[in-house]
Amino acid sequence: MHQLRFVCFLLFLMACRKTGPTIQPFAEKILAVSAINQRIFDQLKESGEVDWSSWDDLSLWSAIVQSDSIVAVGYQPIGFREDPGWISNIDLNSAGWKDARGQVLRILPKDGWSGKEVWPEKVLPVVVLHIRSFFDLQRLRRSSLVRYIEPMGYDRHLANTSTQLESSSGCGSNTPTWEIQAGVHYTTIAPAAKQSWNYPGHGIPAAWNRTTGRGVKIFLIDTGSSSVQDNLGVAFNSGASYGRTLERIVTLPQNSFLGVPIGSPETAEDACGHGTSMAGAMAAPRCSDGNAVGIAYNCNLITCRAASDVFLDESRELKGVVDGFTNAANRTDVRIISMSMGRVTSSSYLRDAVRYAYGKG
Repeated sequence: MHQLRFVCFLLFLMACRKTGPTIQPFAEKILAVSAINQRIFDQLKESGEVDWSSWDDLSLWSAIVQSDSIVAVGYQPIGFREDPGWISNIDLNSAGWKDARGQVLRILPKDGWSGKEVWPEKVLPVVVLHIRSFFDLQRLRRSSLVRYIEPMGYDRHLANTSTQLESSSGCGSNTPTWEIQAGVHYTTIAPAAKQSWNYPGHGIPAAWNRTTGRGVKIFLIDTGSSSVQDNLGVAFNSGASYGRTLERIVTLPQNSFLGVPIGSPETAEDACGHGTSMAGAMAAPRCSDGNAVGIAYNCNLITCRAASDVFLDESRELKGVVDGFTNAANRTDVRIISMSMGRVTSSSYLRDAVRYAYGKG
């Protein structure tokens, strides 16, 4: 009788081994932030990019749990083969893609906040999830439905390290510099506007003979724009700049926990100053108030507040930028998308968004 039980137990173990991918037990301690940072810097030095897919399970899990446990999971139907421009042409509402999304969400056990969707994604084949355990990571990485799984908010640990980045990178007072000198830092052009010293070197005055941006709409993904900056408000249409439009939108989601919003909703207002500066550089009016003229002083402009600063070290900032790209891509009136922000680690989610916009023209 004992022998029979032993044989049955062996058969049970063998049957278990044949069903699905092997999940290794989590017996190791997670890596310290310093060790993860060193691996990131080593990979950047070696290849110029942080390739999360090359990391082993323990290292990747360490990066996830040492941040906010929010991951971007790219998905696809089983057997799907990518081709050029595929991401801008798929139909997420088709049976195959809807089923793939549902299957990915069912991979994780529904206990507490494991597998909880943080911010809905309706344009790209991605789900943004909280994951609860090392086993959740292993289950997802071993699924043929998953294109990638990457931490979204680890970069906060890379601020104030050897990168010399800060959590408020790019932010400033946005006040004028009174020490600038005519003929050195700028020249005066009609109707009493300032032209930066470096415009001629870039051929901008010569380009104005061809176009001043009229009829072109630019979508600026940045930290928003200030409502108290007159040249991006009541004076936007003045002087030689007229008949154009300015919109201010926000895609930066408010903070959340387990998918539940926390605090007040974000506004389009620029609390940093960088977005206002970039908007001025590209679209400030050519008028008689003595201020600097923008490169495309007759363009239409949309300022999108997608982040708090230029260092995308928060998960929600990455989501805000992604939504900025897809929002712009799905507007037929937008001709140019401009972004002057970035991060240290790579993001396949952001890469998907850029490719989506590129595929939309």
